[in-house]
Formats: sequence, structure tokens, C-alpha cells
Amino acid sequence: MKKTLLKAFGVLALAATMLMASCSTDASNISSQIDTVLTLSAPEVKVTAYPGMNYVSWKPVANANGYLVYIYEDGHFVDTVSKSYSDLEHEDNWRLKNGAEYTYYVEATSKSSTGRSVITENSLSKPVSVKAIVPDYNVKALDLNNHEKGIGKKGNDKFVVNADNIHIARDSYDKLSVSFPSKAYLGYNVYWTIDNELASVNGKRAILDKWSTSVPKDLKYYGDSATNDKILVSGEDTVITTSGTYKFGVLAFSKNDHFGASDIVWATETIEIE
Repeated sequence: MKKTLLKAFGVLALAATMLMASCSTDASNISSQIDTVLTLSAPEVKVTAYPGMNYVSWKPVANANGYLVYIYEDGHFVDTVSKSYSDLEHEDNWRLKNGAEYTYYVEATSKSSTGRSVITENSLSKPVSVKAIVPDYNVKALDLNNHEKGIGKKGNDKFVVNADNIHIARDSYDKLSVSFPSKAYLGYNVYWTIDNELASVNGKRAILDKWSTSVPKDLKYYGDSATNDKILVSGEDTVITTSGTYKFGVLAFSKNDHFGASDIVWATETIEIE
């Protein structure tokens, strides 16, 4: 009888141990399946109205995978634009109507979290709004500054390219650089001639495409949309070895295609290479 009781007690103890182990394992499994939700920080957004272009920019958001820009015109939704994580700006120009109010929201989007114990949720910025400045389409690119603060109110014309404010510099290693004033809503190409012959590369007009490291974008296409009224520098790494008289010119074009491009503005300054 005593042996039977001991045996029964042993079976019960073993069963209890197994049950406790089972409960412990189940609790561990449940714990591992509980996700921690991390909400991304809301993007800090700014918008500036330039003639023919609204410039929207924002600061990067940690752990974001990309961004969505939501665009409203006079309170009505018109478009969504997708941006990569490294792209922190949007140039809105093709749809703009003069005097219309445009509102922008930027949403930071999360990375895929399938199977992860920590998931992230998107976040939406506060709205930023601005009234668009869109002159008549017959206004030339270099005259858009007259509309910077609204129709009929002249902007800072000291930063409009002309023959006298394009300057050429040459260092002791015969590296040439060209500096000129710029507007955020214009892009620029820089050309040069040798003895009044337009330089060419592979049969095409040559464009200086090496730019100062202080310039955040390749000016050949975009200029600097973040800052209006800025001096840009091009060609600092360009070494000129062919002798002759060099002359440089700048072509300005609106980032809104409706306003097109200017003629090449040739600098008054020239430089001699022997």
C-alpha cells in the first residue's frame, strides 16, 4: 500500500512539473508574439512660393522608409507624390494657378515589419500652405524676379544674371571657375568659347558640368532650390590647357516649362590662356 501511494505521488509530481513547463513555454511564446509599436516622428515641413514653383522641403525622419507628399489646391485634393528616404524636397510647378492656395502634407512611411517584434507606423506632418505666384506665360525666365513677391512687386534683381555679374577666376594651376548670381526657381547651363568659337565635345556644345562642392545639386539641371539669391560657382575642377581667349556664358531656364529658357548671357570678362 505504501509503495502504491508513493508511486501515485510520483506520477502526480511529474504531471505537475510537465504542466508548469508547458505553461512557461506557452507564456514565452505569447510574449514573443507581442509587437512593440513605434510611431515615426512627424516630418517638419516648409514651403516657399517662387514664381512658377512652390518649393516644399522637410527634415529626414529616423527609421522612415520614404515619404508621401499630399497636395491640395484651394482645399481640394489633387495629387500624391512618392519620395525616397534620401529625397527631402518636392518642386511643385506644372499644375499651379496664380493666387490659388496650395496645402501640403508630408507623411513619413514605415519599413515592412512582417515577422518582426517591433513594428513602425506612419506619421503625418502638420499642413503647410502658400499662395502660388504664376505670372503670364509670356514673361521671360530672367524677368520672373519681378514677380517674386506677387504680381507687380519687384524682387531682388541683383541676383539676376547679366553680362557684368558673371565672373571668371583662374588659380596658379590654370583651373578656371565661373561664378554668377542665381535664383532658386531657375536652373543654369554654363558654356564657353575659345577665340569666339563655341567649344564642343563630341560634336555638341560643351557645358561645364563640374561644380563646386559647396553647391548641393548639379546646377547643370537644377540649380539650388533651397536658397534664393545665391552665388553659384562652376568649373572649379576644370583645367584649361588649350591656348586662346576664353569667354563664358550662362543660360538660365525656368523650372516651370511654361516660361522656357533665356538666351546665353555672355560675360563681359574674358581670360587669356597661353
